[in-house]
Amino acid sequence: MVISLSFIANVAHSLCLKNIESSDLMSKQVVFKDTDELIQIALDKHLGSQMRKGSGLKQVYGRYIYRVSLLDNKKIRWNVDFDAQTGEIISNMID
Repeated sequence: MVISLSFIANVAHSLCLKNIESSDLMSKQVVFKDTDELIQIALDKHLGSQMRKGSGLKQVYGRYIYRVSLLDNKKIRWNVDFDAQTGEIISNMID
C-alpha cells in the first residue's frame, strides 16, 4: 500500500509517532506491513498477553521499526520489534 497523508496523520495520532516526518514518508512512498498482522504475530508469540502503551512506529538508522509492547499473564513486559516494511522480527525482549 502507498501511504497517504491522511493515513500518516491517523497513525501519528493513534500511535504517538516520534522521529518520523510525514513529508519523509510521502517523499519515499514507504510501504508498511499491516500493523494488525504484526500485532497478532507478537500476541501469538506471547499467548495470554495484552497490548500496552508504548507500541508504535519509529525510524532507527534509516530503518522503520514497529514496536509492539505487551504485558503477559505473569506481568512481564515484552517489546517485540518488527521491520515495518518486511515484517521481520528484529527483537523479542523483556522490557
